[in-house]
Amino acid sequence: MKSDQEGEAEDRDVADLEIEEGEVEEAEAAGLTPKEMLFCYAYGDPESPSFGQRTKSARVAGYSGPRSAAWKLLKRPKVEERLSALHKSATAAIGRCMANLEHIRLLAEKKGDLRVAARCAELQGRHLAAFADVVAVDLPACREYTETEQIEARRLARLLLEEDEEPVIAGALAAPSDTDQSAQDAQGGET
Repeated sequence: MKSDQEGEAEDRDVADLEIEEGEVEEAEAAGLTPKEMLFCYAYGDPESPSFGQRTKSARVAGYSGPRSAAWKLLKRPKVEERLSALHKSATAAIGRCMANLEHIRLLAEKKGDLRVAARCAELQGRHLAAFADVVAVDLPACREYTETEQIEARRLARLLLEEDEEPVIAGALAAPSDTDQSAQDAQGGET
């Protein structure tokens, strides 16, 4: 576990957050001190390097003993209200971004630019966590393949790799032709 002093040294490279004049007035109107407002921005703004990290946010805001300060700050009703407002604002911004993506996707589809339309749809899907980059495999449900099945799978894989002009799957599933039959007869094979 890191001490508060080690954490302070680590956070020196974090961008300094500053409250501008209008924000000081906003903080006072909300019943917050400028330091509390800094904590709220550091903790609740998705673009902040300390977003969602209470101790780091308290340290960035300038609190000594940031771990206990963060715990106390998050218990204050005024801080909770400000964080809730920041969350609503971020949610609205994400909604606007998604609406813009949908608008661009529709325009791209009208123009026939399917690459852009597909990219927009992909970004929308990623936001909704509709795609998994990792596929979960239930290993107990997997079975061992017989030697015959393994040999057949290798044969089909070789066919797929060797033939790139003719659709292999259609050829592999089709019934043998007369020329295939005569070639087998010439080799002495049975059908």
